[in-house]
Parts: sequence; C-alpha cells; structure tokens
Amino acid sequence: MDLCESCAKQHGIGDPPSFSLSELLSKTSLFSEDPTTEVTCPVCGFSPSSAHFKKMGRLGCPKCYEQFHTMLGAILHDLHPKQVHKGKVPQNLLGRQATREKIQQLDVALQSAVKTENYEQAALIRDEITRLKASLKSPKANT
Repeated sequence: MDLCESCAKQHGIGDPPSFSLSELLSKTSLFSEDPTTEVTCPVCGFSPSSAHFKKMGRLGCPKCYEQFHTMLGAILHDLHPKQVHKGKVPQNLLGRQATREKIQQLDVALQSAVKTENYEQAALIRDEITRLKASLKSPKANT
C-alpha cells in the first residue's frame, strides 16, 4: 500500500522511532573525533563530528553529500545495498512501462523490416504495435 505522509500518520504508519541516523553515524570510526584530521565541507564548513550533526542527524548543505560521499557510502551500504534510490513503482505502472519499452523495440524492428523490404514481417510487427498501443489505452491494461 502506498500512502502519502499525512495518510500514513493517520493510520499510525511511519518510520520506527528508534532509528537515528546521527546516532548510527556517530558510533562509527569513519568520522574522526580529532579536529586536526577531520574533513569539513568547503561550502558550509560542516563537520560530521559537530554538535549540530549529532543532534539533528542532517548534513549541512547539498555539497556535504559529495564531500562525505566515501564516508557515508560505507555506512549506508549496510542499510541500503544500492547506491541509487529508485523509489516504489505501482505494479500496473510497471506493466505499462514494459509495454511502452516493447513498443519501442518493435518500432526499431519495423524500421529494419521496411528497410530490408521484408513487408510481411513489417505488417506483423505493425499489427503487434497497434495491439500493444490499444492495450495501453484500455482502462484494464496491465493491471
């Protein structure tokens, strides 16, 4: 079930309250407590051992994500094995997306068949493209 933030709160659904990113990161040895060796953000001057970070669990600015990428990546990999968040996609949208990709592949095949003057194959491909496009317009498509 996909809910917006306010509906999730109404239903008592949310992130576990015991999870604290700042607590997790402050316990790791990747962030130095020694101010002479600590890396800071060149834009905002933020440092991972700062009181602000320990309290809020947030970095200082967008540049911080680049500056501390190697430190954060090692820690966050344990939580999220993939480095890029792709989000959740509703199942019916996945089916529609797959159909659109199939149409694109068939368009390429159609052009190739026409170029090689294989008109029988081109007609079959054209009919399949027409069928797939009709299925995208149908309200029951790919559900």
